[in-house]
Amino acid sequence: MATSDRQLDVLHQPFVVAVTPAKCLQLTTFVKMANLYDKLGPRVVALFNRCATHIELDLQERACEYLTLYQVGDELLRRVLESMPVFQENRESVLTVRLHNQQNATAAEGQGQGQGDVADSYSGSVSTQRAGGGGGGGLSKTKKAPDGQDEVVPIELSLAPKPAEWTRGLLLSPQGVLFENDVLRVGAMHESGGSQASVTRFVGNKTSDALAPFRQLLLECMAPFVAPPLLRVSFARCGVQHQYDLTLPCYTAAFLEPAALESAKRETQGVVQAASPLDMAQARQWPTEQLRFAKSIQGDGALSLAATLRTGVDGPNGDKVAVSCLARVEANMASNAVRITMRKCTATPR
Repeated sequence: MATSDRQLDVLHQPFVVAVTPAKCLQLTTFVKMANLYDKLGPRVVALFNRCATHIELDLQERACEYLTLYQVGDELLRRVLESMPVFQENRESVLTVRLHNQQNATAAEGQGQGQGDVADSYSGSVSTQRAGGGGGGGLSKTKKAPDGQDEVVPIELSLAPKPAEWTRGLLLSPQGVLFENDVLRVGAMHESGGSQASVTRFVGNKTSDALAPFRQLLLECMAPFVAPPLLRVSFARCGVQHQYDLTLPCYTAAFLEPAALESAKRETQGVVQAASPLDMAQARQWPTEQLRFAKSIQGDGALSLAATLRTGVDGPNGDKVAVSCLARVEANMASNAVRITMRKCTATPR
């Protein structure tokens, strides 16, 4: 692999789990690399196209700006992204001069300070103690139910089927609604690469009450799993505790990578009756674009799929363990049924 391609791969590896400011800096790095190495242009433009519809506005804005530079022309792109000239060795950096001046000023101020700092610190402690009052630290008590337990409001019964539908929708889309009622709306965006994934949650407050901000979740797949992780959303409103248990849009398929496997003996088969009329165009799109399988359409119309599950577990040789999967999907339009054949593959370190 060429050095420039390798550099881009190494820099892009932590992109999925990075916070938004770091991703913005990485986009700037990628566009500068594409300016230095012309052959990286198509890969970088493809990345900008994906980020141009990102749910994070800062990242979306930066990706759109760099895409516009490419569309305007090479001359403007090279002028804007011109490499910094070599710094002359006989010149002293302006930042170094400023740092030395600040250090000298700080040392001079330190010599003139004495008990004044102690007095200020003591005065501040007294004012803080007064503001807290009553030794309670300014914290309010949670209202208790008659039985002595906190009153907890779960998801309404009328909305019970909805979270499962929203979670299934996020399986086929990188972003969407995870939960919504008359109090709040929880959106989710998920990205994955190799054995790592990130799930970013966004909360829309439908009330006038203040809600604490949510943070990004970082996950790493250590072994194949069936049940996705759960997210517990808990908050207090008008003295009543609300608690919603939601399923995170993080499935085993998120950690798959397309792979090429040899066809061999298939050991497991199953026939699935479709709930709605079969759409073969859609059936070919979902496994490859959403479930990350590599596909091969056979002469008889059957669809062969192959992928590798990346885990974070170290194997005997120190490499990460990977589990391969080979599947074959055959549709019977007359009976509106699908036969799925799976090949059992042994987990081996890659």
